[in-house]
Amino acid sequence: MHSKHRVLIACIIIFFALLCLIAAVSCRQPQSSAIRILVSTEKSDRLDLAVHGSIHLRSAALSPGSFHIDLRNGSLSLYDSENNRVASGNSITLISGDSDGFVKICNSLYGNTCYQGQIRIFSDDTGHIGVVVTVPAEDYVKSVVCYCGSSMPDEAIKALAVITENYAAACSGSDSSFDVSDIDYPFAGLLSDADAYLPAMQDVLKDRLVPHGSYRYPALCGSNCGVYRIIPLSADAFPSETEDRYDSLYTALPSGLSAQPSGSCISVESLRARAEAGHSYEQILSFYFPYASLVHGNHAVDLSDYADPE
Repeated sequence: MHSKHRVLIACIIIFFALLCLIAAVSCRQPQSSAIRILVSTEKSDRLDLAVHGSIHLRSAALSPGSFHIDLRNGSLSLYDSENNRVASGNSITLISGDSDGFVKICNSLYGNTCYQGQIRIFSDDTGHIGVVVTVPAEDYVKSVVCYCGSSMPDEAIKALAVITENYAAACSGSDSSFDVSDIDYPFAGLLSDADAYLPAMQDVLKDRLVPHGSYRYPALCGSNCGVYRIIPLSADAFPSETEDRYDSLYTALPSGLSAQPSGSCISVESLRARAEAGHSYEQILSFYFPYASLVHGNHAVDLSDYADPE
């Protein structure tokens, strides 16, 4: 009899434990994908910034206004506009509390760029101030398309959105950062006109590129001097270089000067020129991803079927 009681009690305990586990899983909030971006500080020991809206420093709200950060002997100090020290330590993290909160980081290379999300300031490996911004992948995609897609035809915007969305998906959750220290990088921070590109982007934001064999997501650049390193067909195939006649800088090179390959990259100039020539976004993607399939909703197409029309 006592044995039956013990079994019953054990069953009741297990039952309630399962209920607690189910409740914990159901209450867990899904984690949105995010990307880490390395912001250039030009190897400086001082960083000027401005806070707008709701920004949190540790658990306290930071009042809007102008601030600067000094790095001395490996330690950071955050000062307000009246030179009062607000915080110090090996690293300082600012987090935007809502959609109205953002931090404007000032440097001569990029001007005044506004960032949302988590902004971590630290002493980097070179002994200077380092800044890493963690932003939602969706915001990253909108920013890149707005930065590169200004005045682009809709088909170029669609191609750019697919490329950026897939690149973001591949990098989200990894330790990779986007080093913007020496190039005109397409991530432009917080932009007020992001929704202006949504009509052209909306239908393709969930499109996926599925590789055939070896596959690597290329970087974006203003131009790659007319040369693009093609993605290999298989893991044992070497990338080959091909001229991109739609890149305007290729034809503008002085006589006798050959274009230098810049690695695996997408020419924004080529995206624009191809769309202006009447290419669909599938045709544009087929040039850069000839050995991939494009999945749109429940439909998949082989991009190799979209031959260059000219």
